[in-house]
Amino acid sequence: MQTYNVKSPEKLVLRPKQELLLKLLRDHGSLSPAALWEMLAVSRQGAMDLLRPLLEAGLVEKIGGKKTGRYSLKTP
Repeated sequence: MQTYNVKSPEKLVLRPKQELLLKLLRDHGSLSPAALWEMLAVSRQGAMDLLRPLLEAGLVEKIGGKKTGRYSLKTP
């Protein structure tokens, strides 16, 4: 597991699937929610459980609207 310093005073400890998610976003630039849950082999809810802490920490951002939204790494 890797530890990242994020916006909050607490450290974020990533689960293995979250590390994979960040690697996928780094390699592909941005991905749709459907592509993420397919590549991670998780359900839609499982993908959101992985994404939520990363969104809150400011590591990942959602680009676009509800139907056309994609996730990407947040640029500093």
